[in-house]
Amino acid sequence: MDILIWTGFGLIFLVTLMTYFSNIHSFVKAVTFGVLVLFGVLTYEHYIDVVGTPIEGYPITEFYYIGHINVKSETFLWIFDDRIQDHRLYSFPYTNEMAQQLEEMRESKSKKKYKAERSRATENVNQGFSITEIEKKGERRK
Repeated sequence: MDILIWTGFGLIFLVTLMTYFSNIHSFVKAVTFGVLVLFGVLTYEHYIDVVGTPIEGYPITEFYYIGHINVKSETFLWIFDDRIQDHRLYSFPYTNEMAQQLEEMRESKSKKKYKAERSRATENVNQGFSITEIEKKGERRK
């Protein structure tokens, strides 16, 4: 995401320079410059607001469990995503089944790798989602 923001700012700067050194009317240059600066500020403000916001939905990936918390009718799950090698925070509706699975993961207190999957047969967003432990090479699941 950072590379996208910096690329956008670079393009804004480049267009601003090209507009400044062109032979078009000064009013068009001023309007173009103002619009580009406003776009840059709004993009930056949006980026700051979005940073740290949890991803809505279930993690469909292989991950390491870090922690979770249930707040009202919502569950927040903090994981380490093995695919992108970074931390992620997910939020999804609270269900008793998911709460039980997450409590078991919390109580295991070991660095186990898990895989989250959604059942394709279920259309309901809150159902048909499961987390399973991934077997390590040379180990058998108990």
